[in-house]
Amino acid sequence: MRHSSTVHFLFALFISATTLNAAAQGLYVPPTFDGDPGKSGRLRANSPAWVADTEGDLAQQVRFVSEGGPLTVYALTNSTLSFVRAVRDTSEATPDTLYRIDMKVSGEMARSRDPEATDTIPGRNNYYFPQTGTGGALDVAATSRVLYKDVHPDMDLQLYGSATGTRMAFVAKPGSDPSGLVLTFLGADSLKVDLDGLLKAYLKGWEMKLMPAVAYQVDSNNNVIPLNWTPNYNVFNGLLSVFLDLGEYDEELPVVFEVGAPAMGGDPPVPPPARNLDWCTFHGDMSGGSAFECVDTDPEGNVYYCGFTWANNFPVDPGYQVYGPFNPDFMGHISAVAGRFNAGTRRPQWTTFYGGNQSATNDWAKSTAHKLSVFKGTDNDIQYVFVAGSTNCEDFDVWTEPSTVFADAEAESYQGGKRRAWIGAFHKVTGYRDWATTHGESGANTWYEDGLCVDVDEHGKLAFGGKLYNWDGGSTNFHVVTPTGAWSRAEGSGFFIVFDEDYQIDWASCFAPVSEVTGVEDMRIVKPSNGDHPVLWIVGNTLNTGSPTGLDVVPPPSGFHQAAPGGDIDIFLARLGIVPGHYDLEFSTYWGGDGADVTWGMEAFDDEIWVTGFTTTSVLSATLAPDPGGNAFHETVDLSDQPGKADGLILRFSTVPWDLTYGTRYGGLDKDIFLDVATDGNGRVFFTGESRSHDGVADSDMDANLFYQPPFGNAPYRDAMLLGMRTAPDYGIFWRTIIGGLYSDRGWGLAATPDELFLCGAANSSRYDGFPLVEWDPGTPEDFYQTESGSGYGEDPTDYYSWQTMMDFQWWLPSPDSECGPFIASFFIGTGVGWEDTPSMAETGMRVWPDGAGNWNVELPGRGTEAWQVSATNGLGQVVRTASWKGTRGYVHYMDLASGPYILSAVNAQGERKTIKVLRP
Repeated sequence: MRHSSTVHFLFALFISATTLNAAAQGLYVPPTFDGDPGKSGRLRANSPAWVADTEGDLAQQVRFVSEGGPLTVYALTNSTLSFVRAVRDTSEATPDTLYRIDMKVSGEMARSRDPEATDTIPGRNNYYFPQTGTGGALDVAATSRVLYKDVHPDMDLQLYGSATGTRMAFVAKPGSDPSGLVLTFLGADSLKVDLDGLLKAYLKGWEMKLMPAVAYQVDSNNNVIPLNWTPNYNVFNGLLSVFLDLGEYDEELPVVFEVGAPAMGGDPPVPPPARNLDWCTFHGDMSGGSAFECVDTDPEGNVYYCGFTWANNFPVDPGYQVYGPFNPDFMGHISAVAGRFNAGTRRPQWTTFYGGNQSATNDWAKSTAHKLSVFKGTDNDIQYVFVAGSTNCEDFDVWTEPSTVFADAEAESYQGGKRRAWIGAFHKVTGYRDWATTHGESGANTWYEDGLCVDVDEHGKLAFGGKLYNWDGGSTNFHVVTPTGAWSRAEGSGFFIVFDEDYQIDWASCFAPVSEVTGVEDMRIVKPSNGDHPVLWIVGNTLNTGSPTGLDVVPPPSGFHQAAPGGDIDIFLARLGIVPGHYDLEFSTYWGGDGADVTWGMEAFDDEIWVTGFTTTSVLSATLAPDPGGNAFHETVDLSDQPGKADGLILRFSTVPWDLTYGTRYGGLDKDIFLDVATDGNGRVFFTGESRSHDGVADSDMDANLFYQPPFGNAPYRDAMLLGMRTAPDYGIFWRTIIGGLYSDRGWGLAATPDELFLCGAANSSRYDGFPLVEWDPGTPEDFYQTESGSGYGEDPTDYYSWQTMMDFQWWLPSPDSECGPFIASFFIGTGVGWEDTPSMAETGMRVWPDGAGNWNVELPGRGTEAWQVSATNGLGQVVRTASWKGTRGYVHYMDLASGPYILSAVNAQGERKTIKVLRP
């Protein structure tokens, strides 16, 4: 059986701390980026010659061949390297496939040099090939390093083996001019400069990429001095050249460019089949430290996201947007980001930075966006997406836009606090910021306020909340606003704020006891089917402080209620009336066992509420996790012997009448957590998060039509986790998978419509680590598709995301040594466009048949003088082909479309429509 494979190779220029080492003949040997001594790999000599070309003749121009790794590097004469990838075939009857791209040192000052070995290492090989004759090629030596001396004036090219693959370094001696170096690539089928400025060279599915990074110098004290440089690409007569533009540097020190592949012990993982994964892309630059935390949709299916970034050139270029960014400039050490993608094209409508650049506490300037909520009503004055987050920037941009509904809205500048919550409104269509305010401490810098959640209902009623904490143990002095007759609490570590119709604060109160883990994590505004006013549901976490009144417990008339904490950390769920005359804490309850039980997200739909998070309670009682019976997935016991193990937690509450109707834990042999939940309104609910378990999470492929990727089991790294479950009364799991690569990836936010599921998060894996990327429409540049981001290519310090400290308290970001990049994906979860069996011509007025040239021939009998517009729609409801003609006959080309059923629709000038279902052969 013959296999095909898409192979990727990455050139990355790394900065590393080097020492001036002596070698044979005074050779300067820079160390590798990761400290590898450069001797764990080897290059085998081709003398006497044993390497054959494609004609079977001895390849005398090849002097050395690398060993190990998915790529073979050939060191040729005339300052040339060949990068070759062999796709092996299991059948001896068919030849293997070789992919080759050559790199040659070029330019006016280039010198033609042959490679030479700098040493000889133990181990000799004998080769007996047809091209070597009956005597064979015997006693073939190996070296750990190959030198092309003076390929450019006073510049050497060194090629060497390492534990992470073959690498090379350009070393410019003191006094030389390395900016004149030119590299020419030959053999590529096509060349492209990507949207992030990176070069791509393609050869039959193989992609080689040159990434901008850093060069460096090392002084006499072994101090590393980074250098700014830019690769400029030029294509002329089918040849690609790369020119290195170097910034200022010390001419008395050597300049080093280390070029190598990421760690590749073998073939990179092959991403799984896409199936219903319609779109998956990174979004960000290569600097790392970025993530998307929340995603939502509007009634038209447009997609909104928010998060944070360390990147000062996050893709906010107006050239990619229909509407330019409200603020295209990076604003601090970390900036909040928000944006929108068009539903049909996945084209960015707008995306923007937001925040400030001057810290109020002598810290790095940091602004983040944690949650967003899209207005889904019909009032034209409130067509906004509301974003909530945190900032420590005293110059945070506060604003109320005149002549809008926010003209008299709350507008509080940064008046104190170590960190403040913020909330803002961005116009859904243009992305323009028409309102923003901060909220927090005044007149001092002693406590923190973080905005963690926000919700707006179909009438424009707005609420947001989060957590408060004074690390010195003192009070927070939260500014309580209490309408007549409203419930309030003066001190606590959670808070909620409800706004009036002018978006001024109507009601603000603390909630739950004071502790480092207490906070309001998520909220939803709903109107119960049996109620006369909207209510605000809030969910969060509370630490057992030993006081029976730590949480404001109000029992409901009937149904589930837990009056006291069960363990160290418990979940709370509360309902508040939020209109005049009903400002009240209507009821609240603990939920938890003897371990740590933590919530991270909630969803409300009709008269049900879903709560998700994680639990370390060893056994969930029938009261805490009711079993609905039937085919429901139901697990209450921790079956693992792993210390400190956590399982994902799923709870379903009925609100009319009130009760806890279902609960379960979900996980494998290690730590697993759900971070968000979404319902599609079609009887299905979805969960996302991350898993450290290598089994017990996604052990089986449940549906051949749904995306499936088994866990990598690459401890201690994590996989993003996705789970699909049917709602009442079934509660059966129909979909479970991870989505990610070899290293740590997290699913952070979900949004669902009846047809599509959107997932966003952060990835530490790159596409070379098996992270599955899918372009929405390869036939158009309109859609956003980025194959690289700020992922760390395997870097994953143990503090990348903390489990035992409440998932970093929503604020502690990955350390500067840890890199991650945001991703966003969509899955088709609908049932197609609902066509039935192929109708007859009498029913449709159309006749269609395929020809041998890849066309559907279309006949509309008796309509010889009319003009027709014809479209082909795929099973996702996407128009993938259009054609037009005048008369009874025409055709629609299908050769480049995927196999499967399509709907052909013909419309004339009078709006008369004819449709028929066809099959692409």
